[in-house]
This record gives sequence, C-alpha cells and structure tokens, in this order.
Amino acid sequence: MNNLDIYQIKKDCSEIKVELSRQLAQKEILDEQLLEIENKILETEELIESTNSAFYFLKQRAADTRSQAIPVIEKAVSDGLSYMFQEEYLFRFKSNESSTSDISVFNLVAKVYKQIDGEIVERCPYSSNGGGLQEIISILLRFSFIVYRKYNGIVILDEALASVSADKMMDRLIEFLKSYVETLGLQCVFITHRADRFVLISNKNFLVTRENGLAVVNEMTQEEMLDYYKNLQEELA
Repeated sequence: MNNLDIYQIKKDCSEIKVELSRQLAQKEILDEQLLEIENKILETEELIESTNSAFYFLKQRAADTRSQAIPVIEKAVSDGLSYMFQEEYLFRFKSNESSTSDISVFNLVAKVYKQIDGEIVERCPYSSNGGGLQEIISILLRFSFIVYRKYNGIVILDEALASVSADKMMDRLIEFLKSYVETLGLQCVFITHRADRFVLISNKNFLVTRENGLAVVNEMTQEEMLDYYKNLQEELA
C-alpha cells in the first residue's frame, strides 16, 4: 500500500467522522423535538381527561339542579294557572335526554294537564292561544325562576299580556302581579298599551307619545292616565 492510498483512507475516515458527528447532532435535535412532541401529547391527553371529568361533573351538577328546580317551578306554575283560570291545572315539564357521539342533549317540553269531561287531557301550551294561555305560563315561569334564583334586579315585561282578552282573567293577572312584585320587593317595568289596567298597580306612570317623529315621555298620575285612556277610547269608538 503506497502513501497515496493511506492518505485517501485517512481523508475518507475524516469525512466519515464529520458526517457521523453531523448526524449525531441532528439525532440529538430530533430526539429533543420528539421528546417535546411526546410531552405535548401527554399534556393534551391529561387536558382531555380533565375536560371530560369536568364535563361529567358539570352535567351531574346540572342534573341535580334540574331535579331540585323543576318540581318547585312546576308547582308554582300549576298553582298560578289554577288561580288564573279558577279550575285545577297541572303544569309539567317532559324531558328528553339522549346521547349521540358523546354529545348530550337535554330538552324540556312544557305540558299542561286539565280535566275535561272527567278525563285528564294533555295539552301543549304552544298550540293554543285560548285565554292567553301562553302568555300566562310565560309570566308564571319568569316569576318562578325569579323566586328560585333569588333574583332581585329589574324585571321588564314588554306587552307580556297582550293576548289576554278576558276582563276577569286580566283582573286576576293584575292582582297576581301586584302581589308578587310587592312580596318579592322587585322593581318591575311594564310596557303596555293597556294603561287602564296596569296603572292600577303602578307607582309611577309614563306616557310615551310621538311628536314630529320623536318620542316624548311625560310622567302622569293615575287619574291623568285613566282620563287619557278614556278619552282615547272615546275617540276610537
């Protein structure tokens, strides 16, 4: 073997060492990246497990809350309906809980039960407007939730009783609202065209009219509001 061959072998060995060093360095970088990815996967799995645990916990808490709240609300609405219509009514929530692809769906459907010709009949309040049933149930539900949640903020009712036409029913509703508002100590704002009714239980009255395309608000006494409404009815007659 001549000197040239030895020189070439040494050169090749040197190049191999350099390449080996380069690949070892690259391997270290890849090992670090792999470790970082594995740690992220582990953190993600832990987060998913934690999220699932929280989801099932909240779902159970929600179920517990429903089981406690629903009977209270059902009784309050049933008692209110029986008082309003002067006959026995039962208000119930029908539940439909299903799970598809690990996504839980919970629906509550309102049902009303009353006795007709000696038979208990189930009715859906949304399919009937007789006597303003929907509006009355809506009012009762709002106040039931107010009582259950111990809410003490402002309650705004915007034309909430527009479909209640019967005078006696309206009288009982006004009496009911007055009792609830006073008992609960609520501040309630009624927005209505039926000033002759709501003015009987209000502490302050504001008449909103339109002049030159602008809204004008005037505070009025009970007597002034009733006179205004009386004159308006006479003009429309």
